Amino acid sequence: MVTDWEQKQEDVVSDWLVPLWTTTRGVMFAFASLLQAAALRMHWHVRAGKEAGWYLAHKTPDFGPSTGALYLRGWGALRDELGRTDWTSYRTAVEHAASVRSSAPSALRCALSYAFPTEHRWAAEDARARLTAEKFPGFGARLLPSHDAALSAQIARACATWALEREHLYTLVDELGEDAVGPLEVLLERCISGAASSRGSVARALALIETDAAASVLAR
Repeated sequence: MVTDWEQKQEDVVSDWLVPLWTTTRGVMFAFASLLQAAALRMHWHVRAGKEAGWYLAHKTPDFGPSTGALYLRGWGALRDELGRTDWTSYRTAVEHAASVRSSAPSALRCALSYAFPTEHRWAAEDARARLTAEKFPGFGARLLPSHDAALSAQIARACATWALEREHLYTLVDELGEDAVGPLEVLLERCISGAASSRGSVARALALIETDAAASVLAR
């Protein structure tokens, strides 16, 4: 499993690795690599030549403290690559994803729903399951780009604003078009009292929708 070492000194599966894997080995190799990465956890330990810190590692008892969170970067890039692949390869990937989902933890299920936008039932199932949970998880923000505007608005009311990424917001606009105004309006109002950086991202996503309704929300 190869990862990139960012300037922030974090092990990451950078978005550029996914198209590289796809170009050199095919989209199924990229998919399999991300599934391998999802088996990693963040652990605090000393690595040769590095200062002590949080690093990616397979979950083993001797690595010490762990966040316990699945490592789920790169799935947006896979979504893009799947959108460019041929239909036969795409259906093969869908079938494999379906088999993985049957026993996957909820965070990975949401990542798969995001990566395969044609599988509307997956996203709806995951969204409703998260919305009925005691606490809506941070990773649930991936479910914002639902094909159902009403469901997307519910997610917008429930998701943590700190978990919002521009990728999710722009994909929401791509998925819903002008119907994305409703969920984005909810997010914009929720960000007023909190995450200022997220508010800017929401406003930029709204600006992509050239309708009177979007302009009215931005003018408030």
